[in-house]
Order: sequence, then structure tokens, then C-alpha cells
Amino acid sequence: MENGASPKISGSKSKFNLIPKTNLKNLIHKKSNVMKKLNYSGRKNMALDASLFELQRKNSQRSGKIHKPYRVFIALIIAAIILLLFREGCGESNDAGMVKWRFETGDSVWSSPAIGDDGTVYVGSNDNTLYAINPEAGTKKWGFETGDAILSSPAIRENGTVYVGSNDNNVYAIDTEDGTEKWRFETKDMIHSSPAIGDDGTVYIGSLDNNVYAIDAEDGTEKWRFETKDGIHSSPAIGDDGTVYIGSLDKNVYAIDGEDGKEKWRFGTDHRVVWSSPAIGDGGILYVGCLYGQLYAIDAEDGTEKWRFETDKRVLSSPAIGDGDLVYVGSYDKNVYALDGKDGTLIWKFETDREVLSSPAIGKDGTIYVGSFDNHLYAIDAEDGTEKWRFETGDSIWHSSPAIGNDGNIYVGSNDNYLYAISSNSDGLADTPWPTFQYDNKRTGRRKD
Repeated sequence: MENGASPKISGSKSKFNLIPKTNLKNLIHKKSNVMKKLNYSGRKNMALDASLFELQRKNSQRSGKIHKPYRVFIALIIAAIILLLFREGCGESNDAGMVKWRFETGDSVWSSPAIGDDGTVYVGSNDNTLYAINPEAGTKKWGFETGDAILSSPAIRENGTVYVGSNDNNVYAIDTEDGTEKWRFETKDMIHSSPAIGDDGTVYIGSLDNNVYAIDAEDGTEKWRFETKDGIHSSPAIGDDGTVYIGSLDKNVYAIDGEDGKEKWRFGTDHRVVWSSPAIGDGGILYVGCLYGQLYAIDAEDGTEKWRFETDKRVLSSPAIGDGDLVYVGSYDKNVYALDGKDGTLIWKFETDREVLSSPAIGKDGTIYVGSFDNHLYAIDAEDGTEKWRFETGDSIWHSSPAIGNDGNIYVGSNDNYLYAISSNSDGLADTPWPTFQYDNKRTGRRKD
């Protein structure tokens, strides 16, 4: 952890950080004492509500002097008060967009952090390690080392187990208390997919060996496997009825029965590779991106296409779904899009300086958080797509998608090897149909009504 770095912050609100509230109170108190000392002989009955500038002008006229230092001081006080009132009116606290701590790993962080019930933050690193991090100080609780890089994002079960995949071909079950291994399940290729956890605890995950696996959560034995025709980078999404939805590099999106692993339907994307992970909206609509720039809306019941939206480049980002069925997704064309989930109409788009692979997360206060290859985490107003603030890391933000803690901290990983904790005003995830990658802060991938 390092606190010595000076984060680079810009945006419409950041300039107000120059005048903290506590300093304003001290300045206002000093101003009051100074004004009491001014000589107002012959003007004792002056109205108490006279403006500071009028008071200074009359005092200057009586003395025949300019009293420039007082005028400058008073002007600064008034300007400070105006800035404070404006800031509070905009609803932004003084430290929104400021780094609280950063935790250094041994390599880049592509994994998306997950948050446990006690606030502990879990994240994988390309240094082969899954970390458990204290949310208040940013210190390490424990680290669990696998045999290769961890691109997969951890998923947390209520029984005190965290699951994660590794490029060493294994899925691991790890005790959240002490970081010891409970079991491991071996596939035949690397695992980029993130686990999803069913109602009964079954762990679902894809592998680059072309298979989707269902694994018993208690002992790590295989329940079933479903074979596609190419590798799987996409992460499973579990519907209300237990159906497992997942994309494959074979250019299809699949609906699989969670009980027996049988195919319900498949949706072909016109020869377009599916890297993105599905999000499940109200009304039984599935949203997923593909490598040639489309975002698809698919009927979750029968696999028919509702609509598609064309971006200018590939969509590796996974969608988030907000209030009013608004769908938010990033694209390689540098933009974050807000679309009407019912018909795919563009509501707004927000342009960053580089590609957006990170998946958006929606805060309780209606802020969209998303990372970009331009090194920044952006805070965007969900209503109109305007920037609230941005935070610069030391390198690109690749696949790591933000997690929003109940304490208002935004957690995100960067290619500079750090996991960051950044202050916000959101105080947790929005209560919307699918507010973040893999549905919730535990990354269970399971929709709950």
C-alpha cells in the first residue's frame, strides 16, 4: 500500500477540493473577528445586514484609506463561501474521486474485485495470486498462490468460500477466513471465465477447453459439462429459473439447463465471436456484446433476437442494466453507451481517450463508473452522460470492472499492478436489474428478485 502518490484528478468538480470545509469555517471565524476590530466610529447604528463590500466601502470613505488587504481578504472569503455552497448543491463531497489507498501486487490486475459481507476485498493478479485485502487500510489479510496468472474474477458464497479460476487450468475453492484451499477442480485449458454460483451453491464456469462446467460446491466434483465448439472467455449468468446463459468464441450464446446441463437454445451472432458476459434484464431479456461491435438483446425464453445496436468497434465490455431498463456498455471505439433496453435506441454516449473493455457499475446515486485503456476511472452521470470526475492510474485499466462498496469506496485494478480504493458519493450498488459485472459485489452472477 502506498499513500505517497499524488493522484491526478480532473473533471467539473475537482477544483473545489482546493477549499476544504474545515478551512472555510476557520476563515469565516477569523473574518468575524477582523470585522469586529474595524473602526466604525459614528456608524454604530449601521444595519447588521449590510453587505461586506458596502461596509468596507463606507469604512474606507471615513478613513480616507483603501484598506486593500481587508478588501482582498473579504473577497476571498465570499468566493470561498460561494464555492462551498455550489459544491454542496451539486451533491459532491470534498473527497469524491480521491484515492484512499492503493495495494500493490506483483503484476497487472485484470481481475474484477469482489466484496465480502465484512467489506473484505478479493482480487486476482497476473502475479498468480488471489488477495484478500482490508478495506479500511488497504493491507493484505492473506494471499493464495496458484500456478499461473489470474484473469478470472472471484465469486463469494455465503458459507465463507471464495471461488476463482486460474490460467493454470484450475478452479479453486478458498476459505475466506484464512486463505487455505478447500478444493481444486482441473479443466484442460486456461480459465479466463469468472465463476457464477447457483441457488444450491453449484459453481458454473467456462474454460478455454471449450466446456462449461457445473461443479459441486462442497467437494469440487463435476456435476456435468457442456461442450461448445471453441474456447469460453465469457462468464455465466444465471436466470431466475436456474438457466445458465453464456457466450462462446464459437460465435454462439447458449442457454443451458442448470440442473442437467442440457441445451435449451443457442443464438448465433452472424459469425461474431462472443467475449462479453451476459446481463439479464427485466422482462426476460438477455444483453450481450460481441467482437464485431454489436450489442444484442435476446429473448431469454426462446433465444430470438429482439434488437441489436452497432458500435464502431468490438464490444468486449459486459453490460450493466439500470433504472428504466437503460443498458450501459463500453466499446473498443472509446465510448460508453447508454441505450434504451426495450428497443436499442441510443440515449447518450460518453467518449474516453482510449478503448473501453472494463464493464460499467452503477452506484446508488445514479453514477456510472467504468475504466478505460486511457488509464482513467470515470464517474459519469447516468441521466445525461456528463462527466462528474475522473481518476488517473499509472497504466491502462483493462478488464477490471469497478466494485462499489457500501462505504462509498470504488475498487478497481490497473495494469500498473495496483488495486485502487477511490472515494465516491455512491454508498453502494444501485438496486437495478443488473447493476454490475456478474450482478452483485460478490460476483455471484445470479439474478435475484
